[in-house]
Amino acid sequence: METFTFDLIAEGEHELTFELSDQFLQSIHDASPGTCEGVLSLSFDRESISAEDAILSAISESERVPGIRIDRVESVSEINPELVKSINSLLGLRNTTTREHALEMWSKVC
Repeated sequence: METFTFDLIAEGEHELTFELSDQFLQSIHDASPGTCEGVLSLSFDRESISAEDAILSAISESERVPGIRIDRVESVSEINPELVKSINSLLGLRNTTTREHALEMWSKVC
């Protein structure tokens, strides 16, 4: 297993309340939430077998928190920039397609 460091940025404006922080801490043990001017970010140091698995599982777990939808991946360390670009493109497709279809398309890209 390898440790991958990256940030997920949520859609919309958020205030990092105690309740929201608590929801993240209860459901995601390897992320640190933070906000700057209403932009919510989750900083991860995630152990996984691959960068793809680390990022996709972090997105899935983050979106289990009510009201959270991930917009993009940022601040990646030692992760292929083309992988990040592909994942960010697919996150953008969610407005017009299902998540399953987007993940299917992503698996064909990588």
